Amino acid sequence: MPAGSANNILIVAGEASGDMHGASLVRAVHDINPEIDFWGLGGEKMREAGVKTLLDSTRLAVVGISEVFTHLWQIVQAQRILRKAMRDKRPDLVILIDYPDFNLLLAAKARDMGIPVMYYISPQVWAWRSGRVGKIRRLVNRMVVILPFEVEFYRRHQMEVDFVGHPLLDVVKPAFEEEYFYKHFEIDRSRPVVGLFPGSRWQEVNRLMPSIMDAAGRLEEQIPGIQFVLPLAPTIDRRCVEAFIHPTGLNIKVIEDGTYDTMKAARAVIAASGTVTLEAAIIGVPMIIVYKVSRLSYLVGKIMVRVSHIGLVNLVAGRRIVPELVQEEVNGQRIAEEVYKIIVHDKYCRTMKNELEGVKNRLGEPGASARAAEIICQMVRKSEVQTV
Repeated sequence: MPAGSANNILIVAGEASGDMHGASLVRAVHDINPEIDFWGLGGEKMREAGVKTLLDSTRLAVVGISEVFTHLWQIVQAQRILRKAMRDKRPDLVILIDYPDFNLLLAAKARDMGIPVMYYISPQVWAWRSGRVGKIRRLVNRMVVILPFEVEFYRRHQMEVDFVGHPLLDVVKPAFEEEYFYKHFEIDRSRPVVGLFPGSRWQEVNRLMPSIMDAAGRLEEQIPGIQFVLPLAPTIDRRCVEAFIHPTGLNIKVIEDGTYDTMKAARAVIAASGTVTLEAAIIGVPMIIVYKVSRLSYLVGKIMVRVSHIGLVNLVAGRRIVPELVQEEVNGQRIAEEVYKIIVHDKYCRTMKNELEGVKNRLGEPGASARAAEIICQMVRKSEVQTV
């Protein structure tokens, strides 16, 4: 693919983790060919990487089935805008990142237009709604996956699939010198720290924060000197979490940087189910996974979900190595009990750390974005040849 070519690629990421991975992917492609033009749906990180975003993904990120309906009009409008842009720009390649219900509609449009589609970061069809794999096989030219067990799943369904490793291995690194972190955020390194990660979507924060605050109050009574640090997700307004903190009178430090520094400093973290659990595993910090959605979403999920674990950490391990609290179990008492075990019982804590090291090793080697970028450039070259 010669430098200076007029290739353009549509890239779509609908959530905060997808925005992060999409940005890394775009930078890796630009290391090979800086002339490729990326545009589509993403957030701040993708814009910083050079993507011309027609829509901001933070307006579309939702969790749970019933919650989608409150955003339905925005989702429909986003589809219209991107489909029109596909007709006008006719990209050489469409890259879809997770966000399956939205992205598979775009994949169908791309297929109708004869535009190749690469899916980066698989929808969790191995977990639920596995019938979608037939649609994916029809619409997607190549799956590029980041979890090791996904390769066998797609090969079993006769799909071209590549495992590139997990991109988090390249980005999960503390941002500050250790001493600076403690001093800058006024954290006492001699007292235990608990990291609070209530999610990157406001629905998650609203559902989880009351129970997390209840747990923090209980732990403050049980473990004198305990400290709580909440690194704010870039998609969440500070006021959203402070509205839950202020009425409790608890001293919760809300910081806007230092996610991985907090994990490194923490004895334990309380984490919403999602990418943050793998980030914590890479750092090696013991955790409690919490997951709560609307009652309707949960009931539908119980019928459709085919895996025995909620957390990605436990899915990669193939068994439950960290506690998962789901729905009614997400309450102050249960969360506090699990955090207390980690902080007070050294053997329990060491065992969990050893298990997390095993998860990290299963995620592959660093360089996932660079390997995926090579595949992208191969697909663009192939597209060029086919259209000549």
